[in-house]
Amino acid sequence: MRKFARKDMTPELLAQLIRYDEDSGELYWRERAAWMFGSETDAQRWNSRYAGLPAGGFILQGALNGIYDRPRSTVQVCGHSYSMDRVIWALVHGEWPEGRIEHIDGKITNTKLSNLRRSDAWQRRVDAQQQEVSFL
Repeated sequence: MRKFARKDMTPELLAQLIRYDEDSGELYWRERAAWMFGSETDAQRWNSRYAGLPAGGFILQGALNGIYDRPRSTVQVCGHSYSMDRVIWALVHGEWPEGRIEHIDGKITNTKLSNLRRSDAWQRRVDAQQQEVSFL
């Protein structure tokens, strides 16, 4: 498989590699062209094994003494790890998001576009204050 530098991973190239299903919120591997590999045989081998299957998943992050902090959604593309949320944003909007992407309902497993939004520090503070009030 041809390696791409992280800076070369444009939303356009990403769209050639991964498909986003807006109904389910899932990412799927696309068939890859032979130019992305050393040979036609390598491309056929990759496509028969991965094309059409879900891309990405959830890992536990922040292990401290065997206790994990929180899960994180990630997808490995051409040797680089990306947040699934950022990949989805780039596929749908045609540009990498600036800042963070957050899940409106707080559930990282809900990767539907309607549940994702760009976030800044101010928005996170407002959300935290609203959550504190809702527990009273």
